[in-house]
Amino acid sequence: MEIKRVVCKACGAKLEVKNSHNEPVKLIRCPSCKATLQVIFHQMHTAPEPSGSETLYVQKDPKAQQAPDEQSTVLAPSKPVVEQLPAFVYQGEEFRLNIGQNIVGRASKSGTATVPIPTADHTVSRAHALVNVIRLADGSHKAVIANYQNKNPIKVNGVLLRQGEELVLGDRAEVEMGMSKLIFLKKSSPA
Repeated sequence: MEIKRVVCKACGAKLEVKNSHNEPVKLIRCPSCKATLQVIFHQMHTAPEPSGSETLYVQKDPKAQQAPDEQSTVLAPSKPVVEQLPAFVYQGEEFRLNIGQNIVGRASKSGTATVPIPTADHTVSRAHALVNVIRLADGSHKAVIANYQNKNPIKVNGVLLRQGEELVLGDRAEVEMGMSKLIFLKKSSPA
């Protein structure tokens, strides 16, 4: 098993990467800055380097106590992968949802909404709907909406969502909270 010491070029964090499965190239995520890094291990058979990232070798620090055959690697982050999470669109503006529970409601200074919608419509509660976003095994997402302890109605594609009911949202579903209409997108626009 080969162990390689690397330095994240994005944040400078020093990492030790173990190659327990004898892979020629390993992609890791920096625990500090979450940049995707590529580590190339020395193998008898050389593998082609994947495009889109760069590996730079730097001289050893003479003050550091390293074995003579160890080598430090400075890694440039590969192109960041921006996950296209689901979102609501209200008056042309996207409001992205996060993985897990999202409380959607009217924006206010004292509100508890994690997805605050800037509306003056007081029929939209400050914590109106609960949307649970789940990442599926294939990388796609499923969003389930429920009424979040409020008395004002939620309609999905014109159908009233009753207290205690949950509904999986489809792409371009029209969600009415009070008198305001939002459009649900399974994938937000690329950042």
